Amino acid sequence: MVYRQTTKQLLFESFRELTLTNSLKDISVNDIVINCNVSRATFYRYFQDKYDLMTQYYCQQIDCICQKHLVENNDLFSMQIEYNTYIQQNLKYFRNLAQYDGQNNVFETIYTYCVNMHIQHAKKYYSDGNLPDDLLFAIQYHALGGISMLKKWLNGEIKATLEQYNHYISNCMPNMIKDLYVD
Repeated sequence: MVYRQTTKQLLFESFRELTLTNSLKDISVNDIVINCNVSRATFYRYFQDKYDLMTQYYCQQIDCICQKHLVENNDLFSMQIEYNTYIQQNLKYFRNLAQYDGQNNVFETIYTYCVNMHIQHAKKYYSDGNLPDDLLFAIQYHALGGISMLKKWLNGEIKATLEQYNHYISNCMPNMIKDLYVD
């Protein structure tokens, strides 16, 4: 059976293909649309700019991982293993994205996603939806530390196997976050 991609998926794939050989700062909206033979007007029907495309693409990919491990199984450790495996399998893509460190960079996207994911999950355990300040602090602290270490891992500054890296992340996570994912 022939699978037809949606236009949005076609734009995602064009962007991904271009980021395998170029830094984010070197890719223009024009490059993306020319690469997949779509008009600029069509691009702007789905995205505000290339950073919005990057964010939506990242969220789409990670939503699938989170759905499988967190929503269906409440298994944070398995989610982290698959997430870090995804990063490793797409190392060139993420390294090229990481070269851009200005506003709307990939690390801001990852940080925001991580914080929101933990907050939404934590709200299930608080009837009024208000999370304790120390939990919010722990979530943000953990996300910032995770981003810092991810940058080092992408740059090759952390000489750890995928298994070691996953182990480090799991061991360094604050218990008040871990406790949210224990049935």
